[in-house]
Amino acid sequence: VYQDITNGGRTAKAHLPYEQDAVLWYTINADVRPGVDALAKAKDYGKQFPSVKVTHLEQYLEQTLGSTIRQMTVAAFLSVLLALSIAVLITVLFLQMLMAKDRDSIAIMRSLGISGGAIIKQYLIRIGIVLAAGILVGTFAAKIWGQGIAGLLMSSMGASSIRFAKEPWTVSAAWPILFGGLVGSAAWIAALSGRKYKRIDRRSE
Repeated sequence: VYQDITNGGRTAKAHLPYEQDAVLWYTINADVRPGVDALAKAKDYGKQFPSVKVTHLEQYLEQTLGSTIRQMTVAAFLSVLLALSIAVLITVLFLQMLMAKDRDSIAIMRSLGISGGAIIKQYLIRIGIVLAAGILVGTFAAKIWGQGIAGLLMSSMGASSIRFAKEPWTVSAAWPILFGGLVGSAAWIAALSGRKYKRIDRRSE
């Protein structure tokens, strides 16, 4: 029994006695030597055996799973874009709210001669610690539970189980760096708003 896109996601093969007249069709899998054009060979076989349906594997995958793969690619891209947008938005709003709450403390530090850059650095370090922890937890969670969750979602489409293509550099390096860079840049831009708190607001007393 193996996974297939037909019959609810499962197909079975077995060595059993059978009646030749009752066979609906035969399937023959052929491989080519290295350097041989498989598509050209499939077309050649199609001409030599007109009564036989010759299908190139890549064309077959494109015809059966092409639309699904494209939809999943778009969904993955939109998911990444949405996740980045939400992370940047939450970071900016939280940091601005935090600095607005600490406006008197910031004004006091500015009055004592502490530079705006040093104050911004304090907030960026706090945001950076939370960001690094979130990236580490998210990366490990995706490696441990991501494949299982995706399998549950895809099971309704006939794929009883799936396996992620292993791209350690992309998952462990490229995406975390992109995520951290965008969120860190957004936090730095939001932290610049703290420069406006140059004096204590007496109306808040």
